[in-house]
Amino acid sequence: VQVPDYPGLNVYNNSVCGALRYAVILAFDVKVERESQEMADSLGVRIFSAEIIYHLFDAFTKYREDYKKAKQEEFKNIAVFPAKVKVLPQFIFNSRDPIVMGVTIEAGVLRQGTPLCVPAKGFVDIGIVTSIEMNHKSVESAKKGQEVCIKIEPIPGEAPKMFGRHFEATDMLVTKVRNIENYRRHRELQEHRELQETQRTTGT
Repeated sequence: VQVPDYPGLNVYNNSVCGALRYAVILAFDVKVERESQEMADSLGVRIFSAEIIYHLFDAFTKYREDYKKAKQEEFKNIAVFPAKVKVLPQFIFNSRDPIVMGVTIEAGVLRQGTPLCVPAKGFVDIGIVTSIEMNHKSVESAKKGQEVCIKIEPIPGEAPKMFGRHFEATDMLVTKVRNIENYRRHRELQEHRELQETQRTTGT
């Protein structure tokens, strides 16, 4: 848990702004200003306040577990398609929680919501791709040959992985395919479109 303020200070607007990345403030035995609470509500920052430290800990622990379950539910039905990703070592913007880095798509299609692993490190899971940017614009997917910036967040319920510790720039990253039936339907549709394009081009 990040602690941006010194103990004993009340929760003011600057405390809320500093918590935007983590979206949680733990306020132990301090006053939460009404204006700050309203700002937190509008920005989606959750404030936990208690005069007993154990109550604060229990409330935050429950929130964290509920958040993990919600994320697992969010991603469970997403079809994951094969992709192979090469790290661009000159574009490592953040090495841990979240990992933010530039990559090249070596094969396949990389989509938001895709879990990535490292075959060379025993297929260790490094996290889920939660955003993809190309030329400073958010995109839902990236295809072979494209260079993009991706954000990788920890898999719910697992400890965050770190670039430089759990994988290196020389390690190839690959997606973990699940929901295989959706993948088959996707491939059949893609092959059908490719056939139609070939027929239009050749006039057959």
